Amino acid sequence: MAAETILEHGIVTGASYRGEMPYRGPGELVPVPEGKQGNPDYLACASFIDCIRTNQGPEADERLAWAAGIAVAFGNQAIDQGQRIILPQHVLAETAMTSSSSA
Repeated sequence: MAAETILEHGIVTGASYRGEMPYRGPGELVPVPEGKQGNPDYLACASFIDCIRTNQGPEADERLAWAAGIAVAFGNQAIDQGQRIILPQHVLAETAMTSSSSA
């Protein structure tokens, strides 16, 4: 084993190791609303087909997904760089439109 390798609690780590929360046992069950249990892929397809049949919009559309993806991407960038990230104006404008249209 290399000199810089640390073995603690059965986990081998090295210089690039990032600290993680230790396992704290089984968590609590997340409550699922009535009628929403099942395979997520099947439920997504069933919801899509239901939207077509009823001429309704989806519960979460592409704008909401875009805003969530942007938040995750910039959050990861901030973590990697170790600093705050200021969102560009076009991102803020699009996010504001997304939040107002999903309300």
